[in-house]
Formats: sequence, C-alpha cells, structure tokens
Amino acid sequence: MSTIRTQSISKSLTISLVAAIVVISLAFSTLNYYLISEREKAWLRGKADESIRSIARTLEVPLWNIDRRSIHAICTYYSQSEWIEAVKLSDPSGEIL
Repeated sequence: MSTIRTQSISKSLTISLVAAIVVISLAFSTLNYYLISEREKAWLRGKADESIRSIARTLEVPLWNIDRRSIHAICTYYSQSEWIEAVKLSDPSGEIL
C-alpha cells in the first residue's frame, strides 16, 4: 500500500511543480510584454512630440505671413515621412490652410 501512496504523492508534486512553473512563466511573460509596450509607447510619444516641434518651427514664418503655398509645400513634405500620416492646419475660424 505504501507504493501506491508514494506514487500518488510524487504524481501530485509533479503536477503542482509543473503548474507553478507555468503560472510563473505566464506572469513573467505578461509583465515583460507590459513593460516593453510601455517603453515603446513612451518612445513613440517622444517621437511624436519631436515631430510636432519640428513642424511648428518650420511653419512658424509661413504661418506668420499666411503664405499658403509654402504651408502646403511644408505640410506635403512632412506627410511623406514614415512617422507622420497627415498634417492638417486650420485657422481659428476653421478654414484649412
């Protein structure tokens, strides 16, 4: 009878050990995914802020002079970037520049 009981205990211990390893691995993988995602989001936000500052500096004089041809050319140039999908500028009344 002791042989049957020993096998049951070792089988239970093996199942518990495997389950613990799976749970720990899943928790580690989830945490790793979350941390990498947050790091990439922060990098992307930084890149977006950098692009916005660059566009604002470039458009400062054409906007001041309301030079629509230059504004259009600059916005077209920036919208061809792999990081910028589109550039849309409008005045306070809503008219698109």
